[in-house]
Amino acid sequence: MKYAWIVRAYPHGKYRTKEFLLKNIVAIGWPCIGDLTNKKTRDDVKQAVLTYYSYSSQQSLGQSVGNIYRFKEEIKKDDYVLLPDGNLVYIGIIDSSYRYDSSVDSETEGYPHQKEVKWLYDKKAIPRKFLTGRVFDSLKGQQTVFTTYHDDVDDIVKNKKNYFTQQTNIELKNEYLSRLQNGLLRNINSNTFEDAVCSLFSNYYPGLRRLSTTSSKSGDTDLLAELPANVIIRIQVKHFYPSQGEIQDWVVDQLSDSM
Repeated sequence: MKYAWIVRAYPHGKYRTKEFLLKNIVAIGWPCIGDLTNKKTRDDVKQAVLTYYSYSSQQSLGQSVGNIYRFKEEIKKDDYVLLPDGNLVYIGIIDSSYRYDSSVDSETEGYPHQKEVKWLYDKKAIPRKFLTGRVFDSLKGQQTVFTTYHDDVDDIVKNKKNYFTQQTNIELKNEYLSRLQNGLLRNINSNTFEDAVCSLFSNYYPGLRRLSTTSSKSGDTDLLAELPANVIIRIQVKHFYPSQGEIQDWVVDQLSDSM
């Protein structure tokens, strides 16, 4: 039986979509525990994890072991893999068993546990909104590695090719990012950048809205969302260019003071 998997592109807390696509892989973090090729059971994985990491609870340890074990042992060749990237999702087919890459087994790189992937349709992505409702909802899962609905994904891949051809590839996204960082996009200023950030994060925090803000260096919140269970989301938006130097301490202090 074949499965479809969701793998987050943040091994060891670092964004790696670009590397995954360029290297035709997916990977998970937990560096510095060595090659897991011969670790066949959950207990084997647990003992490897505990050689480097410590956990405040058995639940946290169990979650880590579960993610690693699923990635290594349960994701099989020819399974689908979905890679969420903001409002987009890349889809590929697993093309290998587990492999260990010692060149990125460090705290700095942090994605040594890998599987090869054949990314579909020239590595083009589809918008989340094109997914079926239950696959879309499954992306809300918080784990690093988990399953979603294979039949729904299979139908998209085989019968919805137009979903992929409507999207640009990562090279174009990187070009826009480069232009943004170098101040070469027209009509981008602090105000329009704040609008863009609000639009992006509204997909994750319903009801997010802009607040009237000031130029003061004291506490200030630019974007606010009030979620169920008394959860408050505060976002501080800053628009700087690398040529202007490092971000100063007051920027971080302003966000802290707004809390």
